[in-house]
Amino acid sequence: MSEIAANNVYWFYKWSLGWQIVLCIIFFPIFIPILVWPKLKIPMWQKIAVLVVWIIVMFGISTSSSVNENSKDIVLNITGISENEIKKDDRLSLKIKTEPVTVDEITINGESATKKGFNTEYSFEKTYPEGNNTITVTAKKGDKKTEKIFSFKVDLSERKVDATIKTTQEENFDGEKIKIDNKIPGLSPVDVYLNFEKRGFKTEKKLGTDYSFWYSNDSSAGIDYNVTTYTEGDVNSVVSVQVTAMLNGEESKDIITVLPFLKYSASLPYENANAQKAVEWVETNFNNDKARVDISGVTYTIYAPTNLLRMLRVEKQK
Repeated sequence: MSEIAANNVYWFYKWSLGWQIVLCIIFFPIFIPILVWPKLKIPMWQKIAVLVVWIIVMFGISTSSSVNENSKDIVLNITGISENEIKKDDRLSLKIKTEPVTVDEITINGESATKKGFNTEYSFEKTYPEGNNTITVTAKKGDKKTEKIFSFKVDLSERKVDATIKTTQEENFDGEKIKIDNKIPGLSPVDVYLNFEKRGFKTEKKLGTDYSFWYSNDSSAGIDYNVTTYTEGDVNSVVSVQVTAMLNGEESKDIITVLPFLKYSASLPYENANAQKAVEWVETNFNNDKARVDISGVTYTIYAPTNLLRMLRVEKQK
């Protein structure tokens, strides 16, 4: 045999032997009974003694590791929020990891975070009301507990303005600003917010020279309701009405629960309104995101971005 061939055989032998050793260590309890055990020419009691010693060693290593892990303080790593954050969205979404990786439970203000399958990351989502909010994230393992407290403010004022304001001016061919009448005919703010106040809503008014808003809100049975009435200039007219219903997670609800609210909102008493047609259209298109229809000179648009939210916008037909 040539020297090169001999070296190849030698290295192959070393490689095979090394992997055999590694595999035997990893799969010791499997290889012993299947491959090695029958070939060992030692008394049965010695074989049993070897197996017992191996079990004791493995149990000792496992117990030691468990004791060391249980003796560690719990460290929380949280993404999705920072202290004193001003949120432009009312939906809080947290991702939580811990050290050690396994803990007994993680709660946020008493509500449990969720973990899917073998994933080591916990998740938590919830809608919070406008204003200042505080949450406490708690991790427990045995008799040890770690807490982190976060304060944040939900401020939706910019989002409401962005979603509601439509300019009343456009340029003509000469570049001059011309006034556009974009008011819903025959509808006044009191026609909107007073009807909802009769159903228990509370209304906050923000009146100005250029823009005015009426925010009507209510929360019940795990659902947050909001009706935003908007106008420009004349406070006795309405440019748009936007109604929103969102499941807040406090109760187990299906989004179909908010359908009666949207149907009622669609029956606005504007000039030449066809309430029955509007209500039927909302029911038919409840799950049809960004569906739009023109009824008696008014445009209805429904938004269904998730299974937690429905929104209906009503404005003058362009």
